[in-house]
Amino acid sequence: KKETKEKKEKKDKKEGKRDEKHRETPEELQKEFLPWEKTVKDVRAAELALQRIQWSQSEHRKIFKDGQKFPTPPVAEATRAFYESLFAENPDSKIAIKYCVENGVLPVEVHHEAYKKYKKMREKGVFNMGQQLKLALHRKELKRLALKGLR
Repeated sequence: KKETKEKKEKKDKKEGKRDEKHRETPEELQKEFLPWEKTVKDVRAAELALQRIQWSQSEHRKIFKDGQKFPTPPVAEATRAFYESLFAENPDSKIAIKYCVENGVLPVEVHHEAYKKYKKMREKGVFNMGQQLKLALHRKELKRLALKGLR
């Protein structure tokens, strides 16, 4: 009887019949596809995923405002709340202007005005410590020469 059951199972497997109890494993399912079909499907899926990523990045970049360097932080972030309140209290604050412009926190109209201030400050070297040090040394030298000329 055992031999007949085994022969019957082999015959069923050849014909493609399955027992009700027998379920296909993932390995068996993969064997049903030809190797080149699987790779083409994987390549297509990878290409679609790459296109989605590139699209989302390009769309996200289009949302950036003038002078913005970083993605806009969430509203609930403490740093954002601090700099927004500082900017509201003192619109001429250097650090508040820099943070708000570089992170795109402000509404478009206010951002445009803050960006103008930011550009002027950058041209003057307010955010560059090396340039500030150079200016301070130059002023000190001029002051020293002026005092020397008075004596």
